[in-house]
Amino acid sequence: MKPYSIDLRERIVAAFLAGGSQVSVAAQFGVCTKTVQRYAQRHHQGELSPLKPPGAVPRVSAQQEPELIALMHERSDWTLESMALEWERRSGVKLPRSTFHDHLVRLGGRYKKRVALPKSAVNSSAAPSSTK
Repeated sequence: MKPYSIDLRERIVAAFLAGGSQVSVAAQFGVCTKTVQRYAQRHHQGELSPLKPPGAVPRVSAQQEPELIALMHERSDWTLESMALEWERRSGVKLPRSTFHDHLVRLGGRYKKRVALPKSAVNSSAAPSSTK
Protein backbone atom coordinates (compact mmCIF):
# COMPACT_ATOMS: atom_id res chain seq x y z
CA MET A 1 0.00 0.00 0.00
CA LYS A 2 1.31 3.43 -0.90
CA PRO A 3 1.73 6.00 1.87
CA TYR A 4 -0.71 8.88 2.09
CA SER A 5 0.42 12.14 0.48
CA ILE A 6 2.01 14.91 2.52
CA ASP A 7 -0.94 17.15 1.64
CA LEU A 8 -3.44 14.71 3.13
CA ARG A 9 -1.28 14.21 6.20
CA GLU A 10 -1.13 17.97 6.76
CA ARG A 11 -4.92 18.32 6.36
CA ILE A 12 -5.51 15.49 8.87
CA VAL A 13 -3.19 17.12 11.41
CA ALA A 14 -4.73 20.56 10.83
CA ALA A 15 -8.24 19.19 11.43
CA PHE A 16 -7.09 17.43 14.58
CA LEU A 17 -5.27 20.52 15.91
CA ALA A 18 -8.34 22.65 15.15
CA GLY A 19 -10.16 20.73 17.85
CA GLY A 20 -11.54 17.67 16.09
CA SER A 21 -11.48 14.35 17.90
CA GLN A 22 -9.50 11.43 16.51
CA VAL A 23 -12.73 9.62 15.67
CA SER A 24 -14.32 12.57 13.84
CA VAL A 25 -11.14 13.43 11.90
CA ALA A 26 -10.66 9.76 10.97
CA ALA A 27 -14.25 9.56 9.70
CA GLN A 28 -13.92 12.86 7.83
CA PHE A 29 -10.81 11.71 5.90
CA GLY A 30 -11.58 8.00 5.71
CA VAL A 31 -8.59 6.83 7.71
CA CYS A 32 -8.11 4.85 10.89
CA THR A 33 -8.06 6.61 14.28
CA LYS A 34 -4.59 5.18 14.84
CA THR A 35 -3.45 7.01 11.70
CA VAL A 36 -4.70 10.33 13.09
CA GLN A 37 -2.90 9.63 16.38
CA ARG A 38 0.34 8.68 14.61
CA TYR A 39 0.28 11.75 12.34
CA ALA A 40 -0.34 14.03 15.34
CA GLN A 41 2.65 12.51 17.14
CA ARG A 42 4.86 12.80 14.05
CA HIS A 43 3.74 16.43 13.56
CA HIS A 44 4.69 17.15 17.18
CA GLN A 45 8.13 15.64 16.43
CA GLY A 46 8.42 17.85 13.35
CA GLU A 47 8.33 15.21 10.62
CA LEU A 48 5.26 14.21 8.63
CA SER A 49 6.91 12.58 5.62
CA PRO A 50 6.42 8.85 5.13
CA LEU A 51 8.91 6.47 6.67
CA LYS A 52 11.09 4.27 4.53
CA PRO A 53 9.39 0.94 3.83
CA PRO A 54 10.80 -1.95 5.84
CA GLY A 55 12.80 -4.65 4.17
CA ALA A 56 16.24 -5.94 3.49
CA VAL A 57 18.93 -3.61 2.22
CA PRO A 58 19.75 -4.41 -1.42
CA ARG A 59 23.00 -6.35 -1.75
CA VAL A 60 23.94 -4.38 -4.86
CA SER A 61 23.64 -0.69 -4.11
CA ALA A 62 22.59 1.93 -6.61
CA GLN A 63 26.20 3.13 -6.73
CA GLN A 64 27.39 -0.38 -7.68
CA GLU A 65 24.85 -0.92 -10.46
CA PRO A 66 26.94 0.78 -13.21
CA GLU A 67 29.85 -1.48 -12.28
CA LEU A 68 27.59 -4.55 -12.49
CA ILE A 69 26.27 -3.42 -15.88
CA ALA A 70 29.84 -2.98 -17.11
CA LEU A 71 30.66 -6.52 -15.94
CA MET A 72 27.61 -7.85 -17.79
CA HIS A 73 28.68 -6.22 -21.06
CA GLU A 74 32.32 -7.15 -20.61
CA ARG A 75 31.66 -10.80 -19.78
CA SER A 76 28.39 -11.66 -21.51
CA ASP A 77 29.81 -15.02 -22.63
CA TRP A 78 30.39 -16.15 -19.03
CA THR A 79 28.05 -18.38 -17.10
CA LEU A 80 26.05 -17.03 -14.21
CA GLU A 81 28.36 -18.74 -11.70
CA SER A 82 31.47 -17.28 -13.35
CA MET A 83 30.02 -13.79 -13.36
CA ALA A 84 28.97 -14.10 -9.69
CA LEU A 85 32.51 -15.17 -8.75
CA GLU A 86 34.01 -12.27 -10.71
CA TRP A 87 31.56 -9.88 -9.04
CA GLU A 88 32.63 -11.18 -5.63
CA ARG A 89 36.30 -10.71 -6.57
CA ARG A 90 35.74 -7.13 -7.77
CA SER A 91 33.28 -5.85 -5.18
CA GLY A 92 33.87 -8.10 -2.19
CA VAL A 93 30.13 -8.85 -2.05
CA LYS A 94 29.23 -12.51 -2.32
CA LEU A 95 25.81 -13.00 -3.90
CA PRO A 96 23.86 -16.22 -4.10
CA ARG A 97 23.34 -17.33 -7.68
CA SER A 98 19.59 -16.62 -7.55
CA THR A 99 20.15 -13.09 -6.21
CA PHE A 100 22.78 -12.40 -8.85
CA HIS A 101 20.35 -13.65 -11.50
CA ASP A 102 17.59 -11.38 -10.17
CA HIS A 103 19.89 -8.34 -10.41
CA LEU A 104 20.95 -9.26 -13.95
CA VAL A 105 17.34 -9.65 -15.09
CA ARG A 106 16.28 -6.39 -13.43
CA LEU A 107 19.13 -4.54 -15.15
CA GLY A 108 18.42 -6.16 -18.53
CA GLY A 109 21.53 -8.34 -18.63
CA ARG A 110 22.25 -11.63 -20.35
CA TYR A 111 24.51 -14.52 -19.55
CA LYS A 112 25.47 -17.85 -21.01
CA LYS A 113 23.07 -20.51 -19.85
CA ARG A 114 25.52 -23.41 -19.41
CA VAL A 115 29.12 -24.35 -19.83
CA ALA A 116 30.07 -25.73 -23.23
CA LEU A 117 30.91 -29.40 -22.81
CA PRO A 118 33.16 -31.47 -25.09
CA LYS A 119 31.54 -33.88 -27.53
CA SER A 120 30.52 -37.21 -26.18
CA ALA A 121 33.26 -39.84 -26.05
CA VAL A 122 30.98 -42.33 -27.77
CA ASN A 123 31.94 -42.67 -31.43
CA SER A 124 28.77 -42.47 -33.51
CA SER A 125 30.34 -44.44 -36.42
CA ALA A 126 31.06 -47.50 -34.30
CA ALA A 127 28.48 -50.27 -34.37
CA PRO A 128 26.43 -50.48 -31.20
CA SER A 129 27.31 -53.43 -29.03
CA SER A 130 24.63 -55.98 -28.57
CA THR A 131 23.96 -57.79 -25.33
CA LYS A 132 22.54 -61.28 -25.21
